[in-house]
Amino acid sequence: MIRFPRGAPHGVKRRLWERDVRRSNFEGITRSEARLHKINLSSFEHGYNDLLKLGGFKDASNFGWQNRNYDRKYTRHFKDFYLNAFVNPNTYRPRMMIYIYPRKDPSPEKYKQSLNQLYSSLPRLNVSKVEYAIDLFCGSPHVVRGLFEFIRKHLYIPSQQKINMIDDYENNPHLSRVYHIGKSFKVYERGNDNKKKEGNCWHYKDFDRVRLEFTGNKTSLKKHGIETLKDLIDDPKFIYVNWDKWLFKYFKYTKRSRKRLGPYGKRLPAPYERYSARDKSGVSGTYYSEYFKLKEKLTNYSDYIGAFLRQCLNSEINYTTSRDLIEVKDY
Repeated sequence: MIRFPRGAPHGVKRRLWERDVRRSNFEGITRSEARLHKINLSSFEHGYNDLLKLGGFKDASNFGWQNRNYDRKYTRHFKDFYLNAFVNPNTYRPRMMIYIYPRKDPSPEKYKQSLNQLYSSLPRLNVSKVEYAIDLFCGSPHVVRGLFEFIRKHLYIPSQQKINMIDDYENNPHLSRVYHIGKSFKVYERGNDNKKKEGNCWHYKDFDRVRLEFTGNKTSLKKHGIETLKDLIDDPKFIYVNWDKWLFKYFKYTKRSRKRLGPYGKRLPAPYERYSARDKSGVSGTYYSEYFKLKEKLTNYSDYIGAFLRQCLNSEINYTTSRDLIEVKDY
């Protein structure tokens, strides 16, 4: 927590806070990587006989798996991936569902090579779900935790009204945390897959990155021209799918608008202050919690919201220029 000089005006506090953000968070990011994670595929044409073409699948139907829509489950483990295949649907479902889970973080080239091998045997597969991940690697676990808190505080996803924090911090400060926004977005502290603990979490000492993850469903992917496995292999449209998703906000107002806000305006926190409002689920310390509170009080609430950060999406996410990352406006 940054300490300000006693009696310092808002402008001084803002500049000191901005400098602290750069030093503590952005300058601690060593590199960033964009990658595909889990992928779900489906087909109304391929079935069990086509699955045999791939070979090497083991019947796992009697090992406590949960999917009431299919009778049979088959699994196959590769060096970098493992596949779950479901066949013989009980209801009107695709004849086959395939879930691809990376066992570690494969390079885009390896992932594409594996998808091409799958496509050569099962060419009529459609894409049902894709996880797009942005990894912000940091120099130390301390930087990972600080960056996670910073992102959680200011993150805003358009058209998302529900947030949820899976937080073991109070019970065990050495475990990773996950911040969910809606059903499709999450941010979490993590390390390498081979250091993952039971319960899908990581120990503090193993933190090396913050991951921002968006799960694109069939509808959202179709808007970007991704319907079949071949479409995904040709171009996963990473930039276009993520372009308008990750926004970061803060609250702004001038002296004139402060008078219009009335007593509530005095309680709008500056970006360097703690966000103390709680939402319906009891989560505090986030832009969303303050945003929902402001929305309840004002009809013209959008006048008091500023764009705080804007991701620079290129062939990979570029976080090297602090000036491009921070846009602080006068109140």
